Amino acid sequence: MKVLILCFLFSLFTVHAQKAKNVAIVKFVRGVAEVQVPGEAVEKLTKGYWIKEGSVIKTKARSVVKLSFIDKSAMNIGPNSEMKVEKFAKDDAGVIEVLSGKIRSQVSKNYMEMEKGKSKLFVKSKSAVMGIRGTDFIFSTNKTNGQSSAILFEGSVVFNKNDGLRRNTKALDELVDRGVRIKPGQFSVAGNGMKKPTFPAKLDRRQFNALAKNQDLDSSGIKKQVKKRSVVPKGLTGDMVSSDIDDLKNEIKKKFKMDLQFEKKEINEKVANGGSIDGFVKPADGSPLHIESATIMPITTESSYDQNTGEWTTQDFSIDPDGNLIPKEGLILTDEGKLLKEDGSGQLQEVVYDIKPVFEQQPIEEMPTQDYVIEGPAPAGDGSVEPVDGTNSGDPSATDGVAPSGQDWFVPNSQVNQPRFIGPDGNLLPSTRVKVKVNRQN
Repeated sequence: MKVLILCFLFSLFTVHAQKAKNVAIVKFVRGVAEVQVPGEAVEKLTKGYWIKEGSVIKTKARSVVKLSFIDKSAMNIGPNSEMKVEKFAKDDAGVIEVLSGKIRSQVSKNYMEMEKGKSKLFVKSKSAVMGIRGTDFIFSTNKTNGQSSAILFEGSVVFNKNDGLRRNTKALDELVDRGVRIKPGQFSVAGNGMKKPTFPAKLDRRQFNALAKNQDLDSSGIKKQVKKRSVVPKGLTGDMVSSDIDDLKNEIKKKFKMDLQFEKKEINEKVANGGSIDGFVKPADGSPLHIESATIMPITTESSYDQNTGEWTTQDFSIDPDGNLIPKEGLILTDEGKLLKEDGSGQLQEVVYDIKPVFEQQPIEEMPTQDYVIEGPAPAGDGSVEPVDGTNSGDPSATDGVAPSGQDWFVPNSQVNQPRFIGPDGNLLPSTRVKVKVNRQN
């Protein structure tokens, strides 16, 4: 009898394995990436590898995987990311789950020739779900803070907070339809502590343009910028062109003796300033986004406003060629999206702020702060950190690079932006609660 049962179970497993379909092929791998097929051993990903339904793909630091799905849709999996191909069928919408990190995808507009008005693909995380109907987007999620974000470059998506229930694709469609519709150039964020996703807002134009070019999610270095021919007419400056339309008309009339008529775009400044719209929290248009943590950076009263576009531009952050945020001198942005600054004693303090209308948002230097406490593993004990008193206080855990409970650590300025929370085997170090201080000895 036992033999018959074992044979039956084995036959079921064999049938399940045979049903697993090839749904995507690996077109490119940079760095180190692995795939776990249900019931099989972990394998290293290489170009030409076929991905099956149910597979989980993991990338290491500075690693990227490019997939081409059977409908010609393309998907790039960014560094330190984990993604599951939950479902990808010809007769139903596909489901992709982003467990951590970020993806960039260009989904075929005629994906599987699904019913018009229905989502062709669902991308979800623990905190958010998004319905895709042919588009180009970035989706990211962060395990530490439980937040997710979506940025749209082209097409149409509907974004909502995930309720955590297991749903079929019909129920997922109903859930996302109750969410917010994101337009190209906009973003939205959903998180565990939020009742609803944020109302879609325009992303910082500088960041959006950089991300639009960075289709491979490549952050391996600074790209060489190609000098392009200026679109500003000779005799005018960029400042003139980006100024108020009436001022621009006067400049053109004065310099070129021409009286031009422009159609002035109606801008709703109340919406552009952010605040609350229909019960949703609305970031200011032009807000920068820390993608890895899905954290919205504040637009303060020190930002500049473009009346032509209805967008704000902050001077607190610049943007690198890959679309990453670079805080101004005196500020530090951690991997978890926390904004830090030093107090008078040199102690790092976490800046505390809410998303509110621009004219209610005080400058970052004047925002309230709280002690910066890392909830998680301490930096690795590689000589770059040490306890406050220079000893391990007799606690054996300190020799393993983990601070004793309540113990402060000195961390060099150069390492605060990139805290080392990964052990030599690639796993997270044991969790502890530590404070971080600037090392004045360096």
